[in-house]
Amino acid sequence: MSRPLHVAYGALLPWLGYCAIQTGRTGNWWATATFAAASALTVIAALREGQLEDALRREAVRDEREARLGRPPLDTAECAASVALAAACCERWWTSAGADHDSACSRQHRSDAA
Repeated sequence: MSRPLHVAYGALLPWLGYCAIQTGRTGNWWATATFAAASALTVIAALREGQLEDALRREAVRDEREARLGRPPLDTAECAASVALAAACCERWWTSAGADHDSACSRQHRSDAA
């Protein structure tokens, strides 16, 4: 999909440059600036399209590698929940948003025990 876009950007860039030069010769400076800005945006769009293509290729390779290893893909929400649950040490800590600990909690800090 990105090849036709790169071809279109490649054809559009010289045309916008030509238009900028021709309007600059007539003294129409606002149109010259507009064509020059459009040329710059065309270059940015072509670079961004290349970055997107690279990112999609990396994701496809990662998905293929995970499928070959037989692991299910990681879900970001599941990872965040498992990290939060692993950090919980006791019921009171969990319900008090980390402010208090149970008296039998193994992770109770010395400053909390006093």
